[in-house]
Order: sequence, then structure tokens, then C-alpha cells
Amino acid sequence: MTDLNIERIHLQISNAAGQEHRVQGITAMAMAMIGEELVELEKGTTGSDSKRVDSIASEPVSVDFQQSDDATCARAMAMSVMQAIRLRVEG
Repeated sequence: MTDLNIERIHLQISNAAGQEHRVQGITAMAMAMIGEELVELEKGTTGSDSKRVDSIASEPVSVDFQQSDDATCARAMAMSVMQAIRLRVEG
């Protein structure tokens, strides 16, 4: 089983006036998606595979809060984070 410790997530949200109430739910949904992806990623590793990643920085994500539902926003965030994780873990 992989141990995962997320100490800090930094979000910078611009041009979301009137949509602030959605941020916490979207972030929670994105973290759940990331957790599911990490489980799938772990299934592809052997018990002897061990990686320590001290920090990652994902690419910025641009979503239109006015036009996108919460799941779409969360999926975009999760995909960006998982891409950064895969680059570090899979090489």
C-alpha cells in the first residue's frame, strides 16, 4: 500500500466572482478523483517499487466557472495534478 501525505495544496483562482461558494466542493471532488487515480497507478507497480516525491507543481488549469459544472472543474484539476505525479513517479 502506498503512503500519501499531502501537506499543502496551493490554488490560485481568478475570474470566479460569484462562484466562490463552489471552490471547496470542487477541490474535495478533485482530491477524491486524485485518490482514485493513485489507487489505479499503484496497481501497476510491484511491491519493490518505491518512490519518494517531495513536491510537485502541476500545470495551471483554466476552466470557466460560469460555463463549467463542478465535476468538469474538478476533473481538470485532478488531471493536471495526476500528470505531474505520473511524470515524477513513472519517469
